[in-house]
Amino acid sequence: MSLVMWDVTEFIASLAENIIIIDFYSKFHGMKYSGVKNILMSVFIVFFLTLFSMLTENYTYFSGMTALISVGIIIVYGIIFLEGKLFTKVLVPLLLFFVIFVINVLLGLALSRAFQRSQTEIYFVQDYVRFLGIVLSKLIFYALIRFTGFKLRKEFQLSRSEWGMIIYVSFSLLLINTFMIEYFVNNGIDFNEINAVILVLSAGIIVFMLTMLPVFSERNKENAMIKFMDMKIETQKKQIDEVVTVQKKMQIISHDINNHLICIQKMIDDKKYGDARDYIAKLTSVSLFSSYSIPSYDAAVQAVLTAKYEVCMSKGIEFIIKTDNHVPEIENTDICILLSNLIDNAIEACAETDKPEITLNMSGQNNYYCILIENTVKYEVLKNNPHLFTTKNDKSVHGIGTKSISEIINKYHSMSEYYEESGKFAVNIMLLDGIKWNADVSV
Repeated sequence: MSLVMWDVTEFIASLAENIIIIDFYSKFHGMKYSGVKNILMSVFIVFFLTLFSMLTENYTYFSGMTALISVGIIIVYGIIFLEGKLFTKVLVPLLLFFVIFVINVLLGLALSRAFQRSQTEIYFVQDYVRFLGIVLSKLIFYALIRFTGFKLRKEFQLSRSEWGMIIYVSFSLLLINTFMIEYFVNNGIDFNEINAVILVLSAGIIVFMLTMLPVFSERNKENAMIKFMDMKIETQKKQIDEVVTVQKKMQIISHDINNHLICIQKMIDDKKYGDARDYIAKLTSVSLFSSYSIPSYDAAVQAVLTAKYEVCMSKGIEFIIKTDNHVPEIENTDICILLSNLIDNAIEACAETDKPEITLNMSGQNNYYCILIENTVKYEVLKNNPHLFTTKNDKSVHGIGTKSISEIINKYHSMSEYYEESGKFAVNIMLLDGIKWNADVSV
């Protein structure tokens, strides 16, 4: 086979390998863009990686170093053009290249034993054995990715330290084994069975970590659920305290009204009708009940809205509430938790603005109970924080409110959207209504 044909063979093999990598990597995370732009970016990164590996093979005796640089290129591609978590964008390329590394080394060892050749010859002599090795390595890699790769779940719920540990171990093992093989190949030393055992053990460590991912994830989900339930209990306690506060204020108002009525009655008894009329006019101009005329279909929901209304009044925030007469078939505790978190977030966000204002609209629309809350904001929220991650210091506690909102939305198989317009941040939640939900369903 001529040198040109070998170059073509190497190019096709590298192209096929990169197609498998980018196809899996992109589908695993999902593209940020769609249509032609998606296709063009995928094609570009595939050819860029292929040309990069072909051009740099003259500067290294072993493709391991080129692979490490390629990992970095793919990670940058993932950060810019793919959806998903940063941790998996880093971890997945490391795992893919480690798989390629293990396949190439073990296959090279097997071929050297089968054809009684040194591994240096297997890697560098351009004959039918090397051609066989190239074909087999790509087929094995494709088969592994095709039949096992997509069984990996990408919604693991791990902490930053756990993701960091997995990435650190994977990168360290890939780096150590790469330099070990490069040293052997560059010095013409055959890779023996002992080295193969070391490589297999390294692969075993990574496999063990991957099998432990569901365990870590389930543990973290349980901890998150415990925090959520604690938050739910605290919310309910807070609601009770707020209701008690409102009731005390109502008792004060009731006492004041009674005194006012006694005064009016005395004026009437003394036939001071003009004074009584003036006294009543003065009282009606004060509007004793304006703070508590909160419309709602449910007493508990009304208590939450009344309490939040009082908080807004104390902070100088205008709070406008609009509701219709629709009574949703949704647990009032879920509505209370939803409203408490939404309004608390809105109060915090608009407190820094020059004209703090919150508008809450609750209504039944077709098969949905819609909760739309808007609040003024000082800065563009979605531009600076598109995923709405908590910006508070204690992230283990803060952000639970946002999670509880998502849990309730998922419980009722509903929809939500976030948007900004005219200096206001809006959250629109559409809870699927008209269904008798199972009370045992966990949120």
